[in-house]
Amino acid sequence: MPPQFFANQRVRLCPEEILSGAAARAAVDEGRALPLAGGPLAFAAVEALARDSVQAAASEHFALADLRDWAAHHGREAEIAAELARIAAPRAAWAGFVLDRPLIMGILNVTPDSFSDGGAFFDTARAIDHGLAMMAAGADIIDIGGESTRPGAAETPPEEELRRVFPVLEALVAAGAVVSVDTRRAVVMRTVAAAGARIINDVTALTGDPHSLHVAAHSDTPLVLMHKAGEPRTMQEAPRYDDVALDVLDYLEARIAACEAAGIARGRILIDPGIGFGKHPIAHNLPLLRRLALLHATGCGIVLGLSRKAFIGRVSRDEKAPERVAGSIAGALWGASRGVQVLRVHDVAETRQALAVQGAILAALP
Repeated sequence: MPPQFFANQRVRLCPEEILSGAAARAAVDEGRALPLAGGPLAFAAVEALARDSVQAAASEHFALADLRDWAAHHGREAEIAAELARIAAPRAAWAGFVLDRPLIMGILNVTPDSFSDGGAFFDTARAIDHGLAMMAAGADIIDIGGESTRPGAAETPPEEELRRVFPVLEALVAAGAVVSVDTRRAVVMRTVAAAGARIINDVTALTGDPHSLHVAAHSDTPLVLMHKAGEPRTMQEAPRYDDVALDVLDYLEARIAACEAAGIARGRILIDPGIGFGKHPIAHNLPLLRRLALLHATGCGIVLGLSRKAFIGRVSRDEKAPERVAGSIAGALWGASRGVQVLRVHDVAETRQALAVQGAILAALP
């Protein structure tokens, strides 16, 4: 039986005991599990979380049948059924994609100061060539960023951001790429959407510019809303959370609600927990990744961007960013096992191969 205060607190459900392949299908058919976000995975148990009176989180694990019995005992059947339905429901098609497998979003930084590649693609011709190479390697989406948001980064004027992004965007759109632009500025959003960008990826979840919510509401462009605590220059200075997974979920739900109030349909939105953005490498990133499936409670698809992030070196041998490929792939596979719909990565071919092997093994399981 969970802690007594669960009877009076809102309970959030994090899918656990996630099944795949024939085992998932059989468990769903037998009523022992529910589909996870309408995809090929299913979940047969949950971790129930709530906050106590001092905001600390308490949790309890339930099989689905036991959870329903608990809900009935406390008169909360409708609440728990609605929470389970949001987790299980198929996600809406997004940017022309059916979200039934992990998509690969290739990262293309056209900045002189990226944490991962140190300006390797600041030159326009090299950036275009790299974008084309990622397409050939199997990237479903190319995400172009013209402003570094690494810890400590200074702001880039919007006209300079557009100068960096626009020619690369035009060339890749002409080559048939599905292009996302990573920006927090309304003028950039409006300009790149008119030029063929299919997705706007905003690390500030449409809070970084007073006009961005209006621009997004008057566009049909699909969105990615990311959680970020603080500004790039200061976000890694002693970040604090009551419970990082619940705090990130609460923030993203509030931003989704703000978007809906502005006329943006929930089906246009994917969410990103913002690994490494205003989060301690160990104390926050790891527990957030552990409970990543909690974000399915929003009913939106999930984008995971942990590629080459600093925490990988911290849990390993302090490798520099270009040497964190293997750890990045391990994190991507973890995300795929939690039902993430989009993996934002630097190393497209390696991630694609890892997903193919993982998928083949899971498909062969009885």
